[in-house]
Amino acid sequence: MYVSKNDEAERSLRIPKLDTRQYRALVLENGISVLLVSDMELHNASASMNVAVGSYSDPVDLPGLAHFCEHMLFLGTEKYPAEDSYKRFLRENGGYGNAYTVMEDTNYYFWVAAGAFPEALDRFAQFFISPLFTQSATEREINAVDSEHHMNLQSDLQRAFRLHGSFASHDHPFSKFGPGNKTSLWDNPREKRISVRDELLRFYKNNYSSNLMSLVLVAPERLDSLEKLVRSNFADIENKSIPPRSEQYEGIPIFDARSMLVHIVPVKETRELLMRWVLPPFDYRFKTDQFIAHLIGHKGKGSLLSLLIARHWANELLVRTSVNLDHLSLFDVSIELSQEGENHYLEIVQLVYGYLNLIKTHGVNRNLWEECKIMAEVAFDYREKEDRTALGARLAETMRKYPAEHYLCGPLLHFEFDEDILVETLESLNASPLYVFLTSKRGEEECDSVEEWYGTSYSAKNLEEEQVEEWRRSSWDESLSIPRPNEFIPADLSVLEAPKPGTKSPELLRDDESYRIHHLMDSQFRLPKTNLMVIIESPCVYSSPRMFVLSSLFISMLNDSLKESTYDSRIAGLRHVITHATGGILLMFEGFSDRLEKLVSLVVERFALFKPDMGRFEVMRESLKEQYDNFYKEQPYQLAMYTLGYLLEHPRWHIDAYKQEISQISFPELEESIVRMRSELFVEMLAHGNIDAEGVDGMVSVFEQKLKFRPIRRAERLRQVISELQVSPEGSLYRTTASNPDESNSAVLVYFEFGPISPRNFHAACVAGVLAQMIREPCSNQLRTVEQLGYMVHSSMTKYNNVIGLQFIVQSPSSSPQTVNDRIEAFLRTFEESVLEPMPPEQFKKYVEGLRTFKSEKDGQLSILTGRIWTEILNDTFVYDRKQEEEKALEQVTHENVVDLFRRCLSRKAGERRKLSVHVHGNQHPVEGEPETTATLIADLDLFKSKLHLHPRIVSEDHIRAS
Repeated sequence: MYVSKNDEAERSLRIPKLDTRQYRALVLENGISVLLVSDMELHNASASMNVAVGSYSDPVDLPGLAHFCEHMLFLGTEKYPAEDSYKRFLRENGGYGNAYTVMEDTNYYFWVAAGAFPEALDRFAQFFISPLFTQSATEREINAVDSEHHMNLQSDLQRAFRLHGSFASHDHPFSKFGPGNKTSLWDNPREKRISVRDELLRFYKNNYSSNLMSLVLVAPERLDSLEKLVRSNFADIENKSIPPRSEQYEGIPIFDARSMLVHIVPVKETRELLMRWVLPPFDYRFKTDQFIAHLIGHKGKGSLLSLLIARHWANELLVRTSVNLDHLSLFDVSIELSQEGENHYLEIVQLVYGYLNLIKTHGVNRNLWEECKIMAEVAFDYREKEDRTALGARLAETMRKYPAEHYLCGPLLHFEFDEDILVETLESLNASPLYVFLTSKRGEEECDSVEEWYGTSYSAKNLEEEQVEEWRRSSWDESLSIPRPNEFIPADLSVLEAPKPGTKSPELLRDDESYRIHHLMDSQFRLPKTNLMVIIESPCVYSSPRMFVLSSLFISMLNDSLKESTYDSRIAGLRHVITHATGGILLMFEGFSDRLEKLVSLVVERFALFKPDMGRFEVMRESLKEQYDNFYKEQPYQLAMYTLGYLLEHPRWHIDAYKQEISQISFPELEESIVRMRSELFVEMLAHGNIDAEGVDGMVSVFEQKLKFRPIRRAERLRQVISELQVSPEGSLYRTTASNPDESNSAVLVYFEFGPISPRNFHAACVAGVLAQMIREPCSNQLRTVEQLGYMVHSSMTKYNNVIGLQFIVQSPSSSPQTVNDRIEAFLRTFEESVLEPMPPEQFKKYVEGLRTFKSEKDGQLSILTGRIWTEILNDTFVYDRKQEEEKALEQVTHENVVDLFRRCLSRKAGERRKLSVHVHGNQHPVEGEPETTATLIADLDLFKSKLHLHPRIVSEDHIRAS
C-alpha cells in the first residue's frame, strides 16, 4: 500500500533531455519517500536509504552515538543474525555496501548483481526493522569507530571542521563531536555507569522512524516490479511520527554575535584564509548563494583572484555554502595564501568586502543571472549518466529538500530571479558578524589553546567592531570588475551521426615520426561532447630528478597562467588538465564539442609560447616545496603504497630526490629547461566522442600550427617496466617511521607478485580477479570486524603494467606492524584451509558470476570509455574489447584454477611465492631492534631496487593492427 506523490509527479519529474531511464516518485503508507529508477542497460542494481537523523541528534553525554549506530546496523539482524551475513552476501554476488553519517543525515547504500537484488533488499530492509545490537559486537565495533577517529587525527580538514564547531554555542548541535571515539562512546559513559548498548537501542528506537526515511532504487527492472519490491520489503518499517530534528534547534544562534579571528596551527605546511558568515537558509529556487559565489569566486579577468595572484598573495580561491541546514547556512570565502599573502591577510579581508560592495553596486544583474541559468540547464540536460550508487545515495539524502518534480534538478537549476532576495542576501553578508579563520604555522608559539578531541593548537580573539565596520565600507580596487559575457557558452548542441554505428575500436588516422592520432566517433552515448587525450612525449621531462622538478614547475606555472583565460570555459562545461605522464606531459580536454577547439587552441598556444614570470616562479617554487614537505604528513598507508610503487616501477625517482633539488633551481635554469622540454617531441592523441575525422584534423592542425618541434626517435620514448621480486617464503621487508611525530597509526602493506601476463591472456587475469573477489570480504570481516586491527582493512588485485598481483593494506592505531603482518599470514592459512579448498561449487559459481556481472556492465559514461581506451593506448596493449573478452574468459575459470594460483603464489609453502612488505611505524609502535621475522630486511631502497631483475615490457601482438 502506498500513497503516491500523485501520478503527475511521475509525469512531471524534470529529467535530463538525453536520460533514457524511467522514474517514479511515491510515498509509502508508513511515510517513506521513494524514488524508483528503471535503467534497463544495467546488470547491477543499487539501493540507498537515507535517515534524516545524524550527529546533531547525539545525546549530549554520548558524542558520536549516531555514527556508532550506523556501524552497528551492519552487524546482524534478527532475520540474518550472522555479523558478516550482509557483506558476505553482497561480495558473493559482486556487490558492496557502506554508509556515512553527517550532521542531519545517515545514509546507507549498496550495489549487487541484479539477480541477487531482491534478496539483498530483504537483508537491507532488516537494518530498519530488527537490528540486533549484540553486546559482543558493541564491545568490538567501538574499536572500529575509534580507529576511524585515529585515522583522521592528523587530517587538517577534519581538525579544522571540529575546531569550527568548538566555537559554536553549546546549545547548538554544530558544537557536537560527531565522529565519536572510544573515550566519548565507551570510557566516559562507563565511568558514569551508562550502558552504551542500552543507549544505542534507545537512540535507534527514538530516532529511526519511517517518516524520516528516503529510499532510492536503481535497477534493470520495470517500475512496477521495483514498486512491488519496495512495498514488500519496506512497508513494515515502523512510523513513529517523529518530527524533523531541526525543529529542536531552530532559532538557537550558532555562533556568538561578535566577529572573531581564530588562528589555527595546521599539521601540514599550508596557509588558508577562511571568511565565514552565518546567513538564513537559502531557497533552492533562486540559487542566490550560488550566484553570489559565482561572482566572488570568478577567476577570469577583473576577478578578485586575478588581483590576488598579480600581487603574489594567493594561489586559489573557493567560495561556497559549506553548510545549508533547514534553519541557517554558512557562507564561506576560502583563499589559499602564499607566504607573502600571509603578511597581508587583513588587507585581503578588506579586498573581499570591497568586491562585495562592487557586486552590490553593479552585480545585481539579471543578464548575469540568466547566463548562469542557461549554463545550469545545459549542464543538466546534457550531463553524463551518473553512477547508479552515487546517484541513489545523493538523491536519497537530498530528496527531503525538494518536491518530487525537482528531485533530480533541484540542486542544479536556477528557477526564479528575485532581485530583492539577492540584495537582501548581500546586505546580510555586509551586516552579519564575520568569523575569520587563519590557518598557518607562522606564530604558532602564540597559539596557547588546544581543542579537546583532535589536539589542534589555536588562539582566538574578538575582532574590533570598528575594524569590521571599516572593512564593510571598503571601496573596490579599480582593477576589479564584474564578469564579462562568457564566449565559451555552446551554441550548437547537435550530435553528429557516426558513419559506422556500433564501432568499438578507434581508427588510426595518422602514424608518422611526429604524430600518432587515434579517433573513435561515439554512437553509444549520443552527447554533444568530445574528449581529447594528448600525451606530448619529451625524453628530458623524466630524465633525472632535477628535470622532473623543473618540468613540475613548468606545469604548475603554465596552469597558473591559464587560470584567468580558461575560467569561462570551465563554467561553460569545458575542462582541461595539464599534468605529468610517464615520459612526457599529458593534456586532457573534455566538454561540449562546439567550443572545444577554441579551448584547445588557447591552451596549446600558451604551452608553446609560455615564458615564466619571475614573481610567480618564487611563489610556485615555494608551493611545490611545500607539497614535497607535506608528502610525509600523509596517512601511513599512503606512504606504504608510494614505497611499493617506487620499488616496483622503473624508472621512478623518489620524492626525497625532488626535495633536494627544489631549493637549488634558479629562474634562468627553468627558462632554459622549458625550451629543451619543447624542442624534441612526439605527440600521441585520442579523439573520442561527438567529433568526426574532419574535426580531428582541425584539432591536429592546432598542434601543428602552434607547436614547432623536432621529432624524437621511437627508441628514445620512455616506457616503464616493473621489478621482478625474488622467490622467498617470507619475502622482503622494508621498515620506516612515519615522519609526523604525532602520527599514532601504523600501516602494513603486503604485496604478492603473481607475475607478468600477455595483453591477451584474459584467463590469467580472470583467475586472479576471482581470487581477489573471494578474499576481500572474509579478509575485511576477520581482520577488521572480528580482530579489530583497524578501521582500514583492504585487499585487492593489483596490476603494474602487465604484472598482476594481490595486495593487503591494514592501518592500525593499536597493533604493531609485525603483529598485523602475522595476522595477515594467519588469515591466508585459514582462508586456504577453511574457505578456499572446501568451497562448494555453487558458492564458487556465485563469485564468478558476480565478477562476470561487473565485467558485462556497459561503460556508463563517455569519459569512462575514453579512459579505458586511453589506458590501452598508453600501455601499448590496444585491447579495446578487454571487458568483453574477460567476460567470456570467466566461463573457463574453474575452482581448481583459483586453488592452484593460491598454492603457487600465496600459500606459505608456495613454490613461486614473491612477497614484499612495507611497514610504516607510528608513534605507538616505534621501530626497535630486529623484527621477529625471517624476511630479508631492506636497509637501502635504491640498493635493493638495483639488484632486482626487470620484467620485460610486453607489447600487444596486435599493436597498431588492433586499430
